[in-house]
Amino acid sequence: MEDKKEKNSSKTKKKLITTSRVKYVVIAGILLLAAIVLMGLAIWTSGDADKTNENVEVDHLYSAARYFCRMKYPDNWDIKADDNGFYLDEETGLIFQAYPYITKDAEITLEEGVTAPPTTPEPLKIPTEGVTVSVFYQANPEFSWPPVETLPPEVTPSPTPKISPLPTPTFAPYPLVTAADKAVEIMKTKVLPKVAAEGGPDFSFSSGTPYEGKHCSFRAYSYQYTAENGIIMKGEMYVCSRSMAYYMITYETTADLYDVYKAGCMSMVDNFTFSIFDH
Repeated sequence: MEDKKEKNSSKTKKKLITTSRVKYVVIAGILLLAAIVLMGLAIWTSGDADKTNENVEVDHLYSAARYFCRMKYPDNWDIKADDNGFYLDEETGLIFQAYPYITKDAEITLEEGVTAPPTTPEPLKIPTEGVTVSVFYQANPEFSWPPVETLPPEVTPSPTPKISPLPTPTFAPYPLVTAADKAVEIMKTKVLPKVAAEGGPDFSFSSGTPYEGKHCSFRAYSYQYTAENGIIMKGEMYVCSRSMAYYMITYETTADLYDVYKAGCMSMVDNFTFSIFDH
């Protein structure tokens, strides 16, 4: 009788152990599934725009050869520039713009009996409305190349001796604070009046602060204005200078998109560089 009780007790313990193991396996499976779902959500949300990415990869390069500068830009952004590389707007100094876009499959309309083309058309790029990064070039009015030496009228220049030419002189950069002050004035008098609401100006600028990119030192400003359609536009401007010129990079968006594309803009500012000449 006691042996029978011991056998039943042993069976009960085995069932409890087995049931306990099954519970652990089920719980582990549920936790694993939950982890996979959370990981998928994290990947999905991080894949959207620049909103969650503090360091956006910039794998594409645009070179504005006529204006001696280059800028890298991220995927899902494109460049608007003149076909021949000239100004987009000579009055303001605008040389090119970057803008984000989404893709849409191109629709193919075929007449009856016509065979579809063997290759699929490239997807259409639909610009995101209200978001632009603009780059402006402003020549330094005091710079000349080659350098010109001005002598007083009473001094007669002596013949040039036949000696080895001197090394190319190193020019001092155009003072950044001076360039930044002029850039703000250009924005207030030439750039923003073209897009601000009629009856302006109603735009405001912050004080300038230093900002260090990977290749250039900038003077940074934030600003705001009301567009012609009545929508409030938020902006930032980054100014850098060299001997021959200074550059203005602006980032403008509607208020709801400002944080979404800010990281992409900063990656472009950080990867803006001068090209060709040392001056």
